[in-house]
Amino acid sequence: IEKSYTNSLALSVWNFNKNQYKMQLDGILNLEDIVYVEILTPSGKKVISKGVFQESKKISKEFLLQSVDFKKTVTSGKLIVTASLQRVYDDLFNRALIILFTQGIKTLLISLVILYTFYMLVTKHLYAISNYARNINLDSNNKLNLNRYTKEEDELDYIVFALNDMQEKIKKGKEELQHLNENLELKVKKRTTELKELNQELTNLTNIDPLTGAYNRRYFYSISEKLIALSKRENQHLCLAMIDIDDFKL
Repeated sequence: IEKSYTNSLALSVWNFNKNQYKMQLDGILNLEDIVYVEILTPSGKKVISKGVFQESKKISKEFLLQSVDFKKTVTSGKLIVTASLQRVYDDLFNRALIILFTQGIKTLLISLVILYTFYMLVTKHLYAISNYARNINLDSNNKLNLNRYTKEEDELDYIVFALNDMQEKIKKGKEELQHLNENLELKVKKRTTELKELNQELTNLTNIDPLTGAYNRRYFYSISEKLIALSKRENQHLCLAMIDIDDFKL
């Protein structure tokens, strides 16, 4: 604008050639993004204006209109050109959307790769460890093995070692407990047999005469009560035979 219009505009204004400077202003308005132009006198009075004045999203530039008349430089006024920044804002907004979209896709892809890598390296093995711990079988000799590709030991390997050691210790403790239970059952069975024998001996001592080996009066009363009760319950007769044996001691 400065190179193409200001010199000729200055001459047109200085010479009061309205048609010429109107055409020149129209030419400026045809430039991209130019929305408003005006010419002011050196004192600031408006000479002419064209276009639509814009309050916001604009940028204004002032050009001094100077010309040479009879080899003397004269100032005929100043040209103020206002350009709209709407296209710039729209372009920046679109570029920002493109950047956000592309960066969002990149971030999403990177996140998916990180999540998948973390799953393959950590989470999958944690699931295997959890499932093994939940369904641990003490009757099996199988040990937990993650089948990892890395040869260096890390925290996951330490967890596996701890679980395998725990399984082995629990298994040994179970075997010891079973052995103790078997010994306890044998001891209880033995004590029960001894108690039965002792009870039988006590019963024999109570009911059998040690001299003759025959049942005594205590046993007679005990068995009689049982037989009488049985006879009453079954509604059957009960017969008692009393026999005198001569020379019983012999």
